[in-house]
Amino acid sequence: MAVSCATMLPVAIPPNAIDLSSGYIKISDRVKTGIWMNIISIVVIVLAMPYLLPLYGMLVYLLPLEKICNFFHEIELKARNFLKKC
Repeated sequence: MAVSCATMLPVAIPPNAIDLSSGYIKISDRVKTGIWMNIISIVVIVLAMPYLLPLYGMLVYLLPLEKICNFFHEIELKARNFLKKC
């Protein structure tokens, strides 16, 4: 979530660099909008974390991680066997 706060910078994501290179958008315009977006994002993240972190903790303990790891290991083995046949 916090990575999305960097959208006011021209190097944050490639579309920002393309917008800036077009000449229609100035860095000052991006900063004016980006400051408010960053402030709103920080407030939302700070307010949402007390509710989201317990859900994340429950999810980690409820997921059968051993079964998930075994599933992906089986897929890897099948892929290796397939590639050996080719």
